[in-house]
Amino acid sequence: MSSIRTRTRQDGTSYTSVLSREDGTQRSLSFDDPKRATQWRKLLNQVGSVRAPEIASVLDDGRPLITVGSWCTAYIEQLSGIEGGTRRRYRSYVARDVAPTIGATPITALDEVAVGRWMNGLGGAGKLVANKRGFLSAALRGALRAKHIGANPCKGRRLPGTEREEMVFPTPSDFAVLLGYVPTYWQPLVTFLLATGLRWGAATALRVSDVDRDNSTIRSVRAWKYAAGRASASAR
Repeated sequence: MSSIRTRTRQDGTSYTSVLSREDGTQRSLSFDDPKRATQWRKLLNQVGSVRAPEIASVLDDGRPLITVGSWCTAYIEQLSGIEGGTRRRYRSYVARDVAPTIGATPITALDEVAVGRWMNGLGGAGKLVANKRGFLSAALRGALRAKHIGANPCKGRRLPGTEREEMVFPTPSDFAVLLGYVPTYWQPLVTFLLATGLRWGAATALRVSDVDRDNSTIRSVRAWKYAAGRASASAR
């Protein structure tokens, strides 16, 4: 890990040094702008001393720096037509998965190698990894439209191989045990959930008009969703 120091020149002006150690040798890089020094330190800690110098020129060309983390945050805030829960989930992706890993990388320096390493380090279920990859790819498409980057490094990246867990279904005896712990009043609902496979949010959003008793069928077209702290039954 690198460290940062503020130093004073003989003429009284100050500068900021970022100290790091490579192969047992301490190295130092100085910046007149302390913000640039902080950005360099974050980048050095995230991508390492080998990769960081390759993209150091991005920090020194004088242009406003757009990092992957800052762009993803800005992208989330400008999105329209999404629910509050979706926006909160995207923010959690940035806070937990983007900011600590590739967040300090200048968006113009993010390449396919960095994206691949990021995806391999995500861990978790394949569906969750796909969702996070999808979010980053969508954010980078926005950066491409805004002409901040020349290509989307997420495009064409395959998901890491994951072993899908086998689905498990309760046996009749398993369900009988479960139902024995359910209050009598709620047993018809629990039985209905098992028989139809509907999730709670969809089952409890059903209306009388959705039930066809003559043909023993139901029509599920909506589910409960949360937006702005309130629940509403919306079309799925």
